Amino acid sequence: MGFLSKLFGSKEEEIYYSPDRLAGGKATDTYFDLLNELEEWQSKKKYSKMLECCSKSLQYLPAFVTHAVKESGSFIICSIPG
Repeated sequence: MGFLSKLFGSKEEEIYYSPDRLAGGKATDTYFDLLNELEEWQSKKKYSKMLECCSKSLQYLPAFVTHAVKESGSFIICSIPG
């Protein structure tokens, strides 16, 4: 199974991670909130807190990518910070 398949799963899992179902339709907002928090911890050099934010954000990544593809028709993987 390829890396992206492992990360994003099957069609059924894509439906589960859709922005409308995960976090009450606020998955993308939550993802960006966590990235903002990550940047704050980075500026304070609190790397363990940064890693916590990274770990928390992973569950929102599939919904974020799905939303990005829906909005723009594509997704550039290097657009994901951290």
